[in-house]
Amino acid sequence: MLVTILVQLVSVAGKVDSEDVCDVRSLSEFNVMSMEWGICLSSTRIDEKSNEIPEMQDVMDKLDCRGCVVTADAINTQKETARAIVEKAHGDYCLALKENHKTAYYEVKEYFANEGLLKEIMAAAGQYLKETEETASETVIREYFITSDIKWFQDRKDWEKICSIGYEKKQSPENKRKISS
Repeated sequence: MLVTILVQLVSVAGKVDSEDVCDVRSLSEFNVMSMEWGICLSSTRIDEKSNEIPEMQDVMDKLDCRGCVVTADAINTQKETARAIVEKAHGDYCLALKENHKTAYYEVKEYFANEGLLKEIMAAAGQYLKETEETASETVIREYFITSDIKWFQDRKDWEKICSIGYEKKQSPENKRKISS
């Protein structure tokens, strides 16, 4: 259920030290935050010849994430990272799905493009949430859809413990897709 998986979140992110934010090699720090407690669980330096992908996988070996959902941006949406979260850290994941995984991205995008299916998800208990966020300049409406109907998902065997896919739709040209365990 969507409400249940949002209880204890652990968020990971690399920090850019350079002005060139597009240069992955300029990342120098990798942080793991407890969203519930607002504290940093881990902060490591990233070797200048590396990036946050192997760092994330290494850090997961040192953390116990039982009962937690680890979130990460698209750079860490890697099959080995999902495996590290589940097998090493004993957690679950919710990873941003973008075009760095073309087949999965387009399969999930096409799946959630079906308006009839979205209506079915909206009617199912715990699979739909709508939020309204008021800012000084605009009102943003977000809709979240999640489903465990993934038998058709071509890559499902490659993603450790995957059990659902999700879709964030907002009043913006950038709607987000997710995969989760």
